Amino acid sequence: MITAKLIPATEQEDALHIALATVAKVDFVATWNFSHLVGPVIKFRLQTQIQAMGFSPPILATPEELLEVLT
Repeated sequence: MITAKLIPATEQEDALHIALATVAKVDFVATWNFSHLVGPVIKFRLQTQIQAMGFSPPILATPEELLEVLT
């Protein structure tokens, strides 16, 4: 994600978080990080890139969004 310039090079932990969740086939990732992970534009770009790499992307959402979906 850093190489594709979707996540800034200064945010390696965020890139690792998404990569591990993707490879581990985690269904959901809860985060408050709107600027790098759950803003609508970046979320779409991340999901598109992950799918282009042949993986199924986890659903990126705020804890509140997940509570709405899971209840």
